[in-house]
Amino acid sequence: MRVKLRDTFNVPFDRMSMHEFVCQGAVEGTGVRALDVSKRLLDYGFHPPTNYFPLIVPEALMIEPTETERASRR
Repeated sequence: MRVKLRDTFNVPFDRMSMHEFVCQGAVEGTGVRALDVSKRLLDYGFHPPTNYFPLIVPEALMIEPTETERASRR
């Protein structure tokens, strides 16, 4: 998932990870912020990523693919 998203979002720690990774949720030049991305994912029934953490990454989204199962599959 990290590899697929790095062309869309800045991934400040672009290296192999165990189960989570962090990207910057702001889309430069559009006014879209991390919270906007999370809210839109909720609109489509996906569990949103952790917002604004870690604090050292501006507009951080901590994405944990194990938590992204569609709500409709419950």
